[in-house]
Amino acid sequence: MLITGILIIANDQPRVSAIESIFGGWAMLSPEYQGLVQELMMAYGLAGVGIILIIVAVISSKSEEEEDSNPLEILKNRYAKGEITKDEFDKIKKDLE
Repeated sequence: MLITGILIIANDQPRVSAIESIFGGWAMLSPEYQGLVQELMMAYGLAGVGIILIIVAVISSKSEEEEDSNPLEILKNRYAKGEITKDEFDKIKKDLE
């Protein structure tokens, strides 16, 4: 009798699909909320990808600006940093012009 009672109780439990168990019950929402949750998850995912793409674009544009500098600007920057002397600056500037 006890075994029969346990089997009846076990069979009365609602069946949980694999999706419901994976998402922790999110799939048990009513249908109108399921769509909303899916749309929000997609929006957050796309926003994350967009932020990553913006960061990569900013970083790559900064490195391109440094590479595209003309030689005279590079020379002025090196002189301003103290990497070369006034004589070296004048000599290299004369060679560039």
